[in-house]
Amino acid sequence: MDAIQRKLEAANPATRARRQLPHVPAVPSTHDRPSPLYKLVLQNQENPPLMKPMSWTRAAPYKEMRHHRSPSESIANNFTPSANNLKLHHLHRRTRSHSPTRHHSLPPLPPPAMPPLYHKTLGVRASPSRPLTPQQQFQRIEEHKTLTTPPDTKGPCSSNLQRYHYYVREGVSEEDLAPFPEDTLPAVHKHLDPSLLANPDWAALIESLHQEIVEDYKHSLQKCIVDYILQDRSELARLRIRAVPIPYQPRVARAPVPWHGTWLEVHSTQTQQLFTTNSVMRGLQELWQHKFSKVHLVGVDALQNAELPLSFAEFEELIRAQCKQARTTLRDMWVSECGDVFRGEKGSWAHLIPVDSNQSAVLAEHFFNTAATLMVRQLRQTVRVSLDNFLSLLEPYARGNDYEGDYTDLMFVNKPVFHVELVVKAAELMFDPPLSELEAVVHRLISAIVEAAQGLPRVEHVLFPELEGHTLELPCVNVEEGPVVEAREKAIAMLCCNLRGPHKYVAAVYDEHKQLLDGQALREVQAFLRSEPELPAFAKRVRSLRSSSAELAELRRSVRLNLLHLSCGQVNDLLSGMTVELAELITTHLVEDNRHKNKDLCQRYDDIATRVYEDPQSTGDMVDLDQFLTKSREDTVFRLQAEVRTAAERLQFLLDFVVLPEEDLKLNSQTFKWPARMEPIFEVSQAKMGKKREKVEEELRDRRKRFEARLEEYHATVEQFQEKEIPRSVDDIRSVVEELAGLGVSVEECKAEMMEINNEEELLQWEMTPYPLIQTVLHSKEPYDRLWNTAISYYDKHEQWMNAPFLKIDAEKVEEEVSGMWRTLHKLTRTFADQPQPKRSADLYKMKLNEFKEHLPLLQTFCNQGLRDRHWQRMSEVVGFELKPSPDTPLSTMLGYGLQKHLEKL
Repeated sequence: MDAIQRKLEAANPATRARRQLPHVPAVPSTHDRPSPLYKLVLQNQENPPLMKPMSWTRAAPYKEMRHHRSPSESIANNFTPSANNLKLHHLHRRTRSHSPTRHHSLPPLPPPAMPPLYHKTLGVRASPSRPLTPQQQFQRIEEHKTLTTPPDTKGPCSSNLQRYHYYVREGVSEEDLAPFPEDTLPAVHKHLDPSLLANPDWAALIESLHQEIVEDYKHSLQKCIVDYILQDRSELARLRIRAVPIPYQPRVARAPVPWHGTWLEVHSTQTQQLFTTNSVMRGLQELWQHKFSKVHLVGVDALQNAELPLSFAEFEELIRAQCKQARTTLRDMWVSECGDVFRGEKGSWAHLIPVDSNQSAVLAEHFFNTAATLMVRQLRQTVRVSLDNFLSLLEPYARGNDYEGDYTDLMFVNKPVFHVELVVKAAELMFDPPLSELEAVVHRLISAIVEAAQGLPRVEHVLFPELEGHTLELPCVNVEEGPVVEAREKAIAMLCCNLRGPHKYVAAVYDEHKQLLDGQALREVQAFLRSEPELPAFAKRVRSLRSSSAELAELRRSVRLNLLHLSCGQVNDLLSGMTVELAELITTHLVEDNRHKNKDLCQRYDDIATRVYEDPQSTGDMVDLDQFLTKSREDTVFRLQAEVRTAAERLQFLLDFVVLPEEDLKLNSQTFKWPARMEPIFEVSQAKMGKKREKVEEELRDRRKRFEARLEEYHATVEQFQEKEIPRSVDDIRSVVEELAGLGVSVEECKAEMMEINNEEELLQWEMTPYPLIQTVLHSKEPYDRLWNTAISYYDKHEQWMNAPFLKIDAEKVEEEVSGMWRTLHKLTRTFADQPQPKRSADLYKMKLNEFKEHLPLLQTFCNQGLRDRHWQRMSEVVGFELKPSPDTPLSTMLGYGLQKHLEKL
């Protein structure tokens, strides 16, 4: 066939003429840049076109431009070298024998038999033949190699490979390819779990895989078209491709390999899309190594040169400032200079950029992804080095700060990094900031280091300003990646080793002083003050507290504990101040107690002086004052002087511990002056008391004389009743009774006055006067009181009995009262046996009582609550007239009936 092809071309005059034409010389350029036509000519000279630019059919090879073929001749023969020169008018027409005419009455033909390879009921395809043996597989391999490989074919050189890959990439446009089948992706989805397709987290990956499938489909069609065209030897010569890659033929007998298709796909992809050896990548690496490899997010020198120790917040601010500065450098300088590298090497990647929207940008995208991957690796290296720098700062402190025994200043010689303050909160010793926050700080700092390298823009933003508004970032390290987690765990482990020391130091030094914080020491001091101890106990307690205050003030104000610097000055000052306050509480108590006692002492002195200067208003007051003066002078003053001496001891004690205010000094001076002031006060009071006593004694003598005269007068009045005549009327009797009552009141007043006189006599230490005349007057007056009170009582009762309704009279009570008055008068008749006038009065009233007593039996008869009408009717029959008293009938009416003579019958 090749010989026939060469003969046909030699016979074609156009071909011979084209070979004899010289090459078009280079036209001198009139402009700085070549024209588009000139560029096209040069490009076609370098890489002749593969496909026909304008054709009635799609995917027509370029070689068809030399021929005139109809669409039917072009379809299906362009890619078969053995049939590419066939013409329809040169082919013989196929003749068919006419079959006999069928009669419509013939029966229909039976349906065609089913192929033996498929059985409808079984639903499986049968094997067309038995599997080949290994020997048969090797034989087939050799046969295929012999048929497909010319004997003089050698492997392609690098230029042939480059041209071949160029035509695969650029020779066949996407417009000449068959569209991607729409049912392919749904068929692929059927083999996947629906939950994976519905998961929004996998949406981006699924879309990427869809694009990859479409790109692989297009790439495969392009390669197949190129391979088919290059089967034509004339096309190989025209395109200056001496040989094409020979497909690898397996020479082993093996079963189907599941990954073979994947390997081929990856191999093809790497063949076309491997950009790691591009000069741009080398430029990026050189730029990084020479200029930015020393840019670290955390610098060791900056940390070591910092003014350590720092607080947690200051340390975190320092690290964040370094991260911010490094990020600014990477974002503003590194990415920009990476763009300069791309611009300088534009020739190595510019051809990948599509010139219009119809061309594929896949290769350009892969190229920039390769560059982004390299830049991400460089960023990851920076993050790793920065984490190592951060850990290197903590590694010298990895052995921790735990210690045994007592703490010494040279136990930890490393310069601390973190500053921690020991403070008091809610009566507890606490660390500010809390040590637990240190772990959170490390978490935040490692996250800050990692996040500082995230979100940096890709170089496309520098090269293509039209991407403004699109977000293209370099993906970097995630905080959950293994190296980051490992670095975090190492840092936290080193921190945990440095958390025991502060607790142990605080426990060893300050546990014995916790009673100051929880109030126990205050309660003990208050209980001590309530016990009212002696001054030596006060002095011992105050000296102990002041000694403790001095010890607390001399404790270490700063403690180096390897990684941590513990500041204890605030707590030392607080505890020392609290101890001083307790000592001042005791001294203040002593000062106030001394003030109170001195005021009380001065007040008692003042009370004595005020009391002895009083002017007594009575004898009792004078005697009391005299006794008070005597007791104060002989006893109280000496006790007060002892208290003054005690006050002097208190003052001497206080002067050793406190500085007294001016008011207390004046009070102490006043206290010590009182003993000397008292004796003159006593002398003046004693003289005043002597004069007062003389006056009181004189007044008492005059009072006794007047009292004795009154008693004589009362006695004479009682004696007059012996000669008093019988009163003529009831009013006279009442006058006598009132006179006796007034005399009784006067005598009782005399008894009270006698007690007062005797009291004054006793106070003055005189012999008390008995005044027997008072008893004589009372004894002489008593019989007259009974006589005339009985007489007036008889008159009052007799009037009541005689005029009251007799049915309401209680006969027994009347009898009892009459008997009582009769007995009193009977006794008085014997008492007044030698006094005629009183005896006559008693006999008179006794006789009247006897007369009334005669009516008592009649009263007992009629004054009976049990009497009924039948009783009155019988009594009426006895007396001979009707006795029917009304409820208002008086006793005098009944006695006027003369019923005494019928008494026995009644």
